[in-house]
Amino acid sequence: MAQERRTKVSSSAGQMSTGIMTARVVSYIDPKFMGGLEVTLLRDQGNTVGANQQTYSVKYATPFYGVTGYEHMGLNKADFADTQKSYGMWFPTPEIGTTVLVAFVDGNPSQGYFIGCVPGRFMNHMVPSIGASSNVELTDEDRKKYDTDQPLPVGEVNRKANTLDKSLEIDKIKKPVHPIADRFLEQGLLEDDVRGPAQTTSRRNLPNSVFGISTPGPVDRTGTGKREFVGKKETRTTSTVPVSRTGGTQFVMDDGDERFVRATSASFGPVEYIDTLDPQQTTQRNSDIPYNEHVRLRTRTGHQILLHNSEDLIYIGNAKGTAWIELTSNGKIDIYAQDSISVHTEADFNFRADRDINIEAGRNINMRTAGGRLHADVNGNLEFAVSGDSLLTTLADLQVRTTGNSRLSSGSGLDISTVGTNKISSTEALDLAVGGAFIAEATGTASIKGSDVIMQGGEIHLNGPAGLAAGSAEEAESVQTLSLFENPTTSSLEKWNGGNRYQIPENIRSIMRRVPMHEPWIFHENFSPQIFSREFTDRDRFAESLPDENAEATDTPITSAADGLPESAPAPGQYDGEGGVADGVDDLPEEELDLEGGVADGVEDLPEEDLLDNSAAIAAIDNEISQLRNESRQVGAEWEQLKSLDSELDTDFTRRATEIRRLDRSGVTVEPSRLAALDRINRTREENANRANEIRAIITKNNARISKLLADKSTLQSR
Repeated sequence: MAQERRTKVSSSAGQMSTGIMTARVVSYIDPKFMGGLEVTLLRDQGNTVGANQQTYSVKYATPFYGVTGYEHMGLNKADFADTQKSYGMWFPTPEIGTTVLVAFVDGNPSQGYFIGCVPGRFMNHMVPSIGASSNVELTDEDRKKYDTDQPLPVGEVNRKANTLDKSLEIDKIKKPVHPIADRFLEQGLLEDDVRGPAQTTSRRNLPNSVFGISTPGPVDRTGTGKREFVGKKETRTTSTVPVSRTGGTQFVMDDGDERFVRATSASFGPVEYIDTLDPQQTTQRNSDIPYNEHVRLRTRTGHQILLHNSEDLIYIGNAKGTAWIELTSNGKIDIYAQDSISVHTEADFNFRADRDINIEAGRNINMRTAGGRLHADVNGNLEFAVSGDSLLTTLADLQVRTTGNSRLSSGSGLDISTVGTNKISSTEALDLAVGGAFIAEATGTASIKGSDVIMQGGEIHLNGPAGLAAGSAEEAESVQTLSLFENPTTSSLEKWNGGNRYQIPENIRSIMRRVPMHEPWIFHENFSPQIFSREFTDRDRFAESLPDENAEATDTPITSAADGLPESAPAPGQYDGEGGVADGVDDLPEEELDLEGGVADGVEDLPEEDLLDNSAAIAAIDNEISQLRNESRQVGAEWEQLKSLDSELDTDFTRRATEIRRLDRSGVTVEPSRLAALDRINRTREENANRANEIRAIITKNNARISKLLADKSTLQSR
């Protein structure tokens, strides 16, 4: 058996053995604030000076330190440039009773340094992170409070209570739950092994792949913290002092557990890992991403910055769980704040979305410009749906201009009041249709002018023949309200135990498909990246509003998004997708449509110069316009049905996804039929979106045709 050999020197020379020795810390009070220790050497050190209980002062030797040169200093006490600058690594002194390695330069007892610390046997579970474990010693109160079968953060094994100093099964011994579990509970992350408790510890796997540093944290001065007398016999404290610590800040660089690898990347698949030692599972392996590869900085109270490679996300959260931000694999940035989010810039605030900007308030939306203007360029429709009163006040002029028709409808009266002159100008006819009495009163002159007389015409009839009837005004269209989507809601005010997990019974109905919530939020992208893909988080999977008849026509053909759908002839009474109704009669090709004010009836229209009476042509145009509008109304009704169905599917989808996530977190195997149901819902939603795009194309095409017919009609009427 190998024997340790040390060179010994005579004790009469006042020297010690050379080489590195083990010692135990008896005091860390260094009045010079240089990190020095007072230690006693352990037995069998080979030293020849003093008894076993003799103490030695040893200086702190840090792995890295530097200071700018003394010779470069100046004499100005107030000038930073004239003084020395220090830098390097610094660690607090170890606790009393910790075993350290010391060395004495040339065997000189006054030149001792402590150069390292020796971990206590089996006492490294909390290094460098407060690791989670399923072997937890819980009280009945704790078991009810945490209400989980998931691993919890734990402390070290109580060696004194378990008398297992020589046991090889120490990792199977139950450990006390660490107080930071209460923080994870408050944050809602107690069962989240990515953002919450992690099995990152120096005792996780062999060879170990965890790197990091954990600080001791402040001494526990709470009423439950342990207190003892401390110090050497001659300097022992006269009263008890705190001897336990709360745990400190942890900085961890975890290269992951290579035994388990992610089934797919976080961009494409849910949280699922396979065991590389299981031959049946290795056939499913599609990645080399190890379990729990990450870098994390977490404070004693639970603030954290997490860079997680395995789940491909960055997560920043505060200790109370009242605010967090996450950057996901597929490019989402999710932000939650229990209070306000405030942003201020002294220059511009630029906000752009290539798709939608959705803004929703539970109370008011307030906007103000301190000067300048509020300007909006809308390259489509401008719609406001207001359930209450609408007020618009301007201290200067109000101008409204449209190049198409203007409609103003009121369900009750219409009052227009001005203090100046009122003018109504029209280049064509002006019809006033009144269902009751018509009263025109002027306190001054009342004039009806055709040319240069008050009332002028070839004939003036005051009591017959019958006058022409005024045309009725068309009513303005109603604005459709935005569709709402179910969002599972959580709140720390709700209960955790009993399976509630802070879930509020009533979901939030929002114009947005994903609304970040207090943890545990089940809509994190890495849980189900396919479900929360860019395509399926689009709130307008089909258009929220159909094209208006007066929208500007375009020469660019609008094609259907359903190019891959199977072609099948619709049954009579359904929509044939070609601008007509499936009535068993083929629609006329576009080139056979009469574009000169008539219909394709096989009879050649008369030359324009021979058209003395255009009433028949105008009637034909009106008939075609009526057919086109009827078709648009029919497919518009179908569009509304699809929109309603899409909302129902979203609600069903959210309910099923929530249940699947709950089962997954509980460790219950999710039945394939549940996942298949989600897939069917997604396929149905996609088919509905394609049909909605077809309807939009039909109505756009009809509107363009109607615009052309109206222009033809106007030409005929002007002859």
